[in-house]
Amino acid sequence: KTIRNRVDIIVRSKKDEWVKEASKANEKEVEDLKSQLKQAVNKTEDMRRKVEVEYKESLSRSNEEYKSQMNTLLRSEREKNTAAEKRLVEMRKELNECREEITRVRTENSLYM
Repeated sequence: KTIRNRVDIIVRSKKDEWVKEASKANEKEVEDLKSQLKQAVNKTEDMRRKVEVEYKESLSRSNEEYKSQMNTLLRSEREKNTAAEKRLVEMRKELNECREEITRVRTENSLYM
């Protein structure tokens, strides 16, 4: 019985010590976890900023490519219009020449009749 009492006394005295040690270990673990969480949050923020910058750059490049394509298309359409206008002027000249020829032939025909 006295051995048991001594063991109980030792266990009780050690119990406080063990609780303090466990509490210190828990505090250290909590601090480590807080530090890891803070690092993860910082890394996530860095990645978010990086993705945002890359997205804006990509969008800007896409806009520039789109503008370039539209300018090329517009230039091509202007060239086509210019060529069509020149052809139209030529066709009008030809039409006027044909009208003049028709008028001349009619005049000659009326003189022979």
